This record gives sequence, C-alpha cells and structure tokens, in this order.
Amino acid sequence: MLLAIWTASIPAATLFKEFSRTIGSIRAARAIHDGFLLSIARAHLSWFQKTPTGRIVNRLGQDISDIDWYVMLTLRNILDSGNAAIY
Repeated sequence: MLLAIWTASIPAATLFKEFSRTIGSIRAARAIHDGFLLSIARAHLSWFQKTPTGRIVNRLGQDISDIDWYVMLTLRNILDSGNAAIY
C-alpha cells in the first residue's frame, strides 16, 4: 500500500515541479522585462540620439533572451534539488 502511494506521488511531484518552473519563469521574466523597459523609458534623449536603433534592439533582445534562459535553468536546478531531496 505504501509503495502504491509512493509510486503515485512521483508523477504528481513531477507535474508540480514543471508547473512551478513554468509559472516562476514567467513571473521572473515579466519582472525583469518591466525593469528593462522602465530603465529604457527613463533614459536621456541624448542616449537615443547617439545610439543606433539596431544596436539597442539587438542588445536588449540578446540580454532578455539570455536572462530568460538562465532564469529557467536556475529554477529548474532549484526544483530538481528539492525533488531529489524528497525522493
């Protein structure tokens, strides 16, 4: 009986882990993106005049992509560690 409960809890824990990772990644990405947009909106006009638009777009696009990737990996590692500690 205990083995059946244990076996049934593994898929539930995996589902919870994946759901938590997805929601956490989305929340973290939203907070980071909002911060980026706020800092861009507060930049001086002279910065926009000096910096080519393509450079701004490429830089922010790459930075956001990198951050999204590393946030997801970090959350995955944290949840995997917690899952390994339980099972």
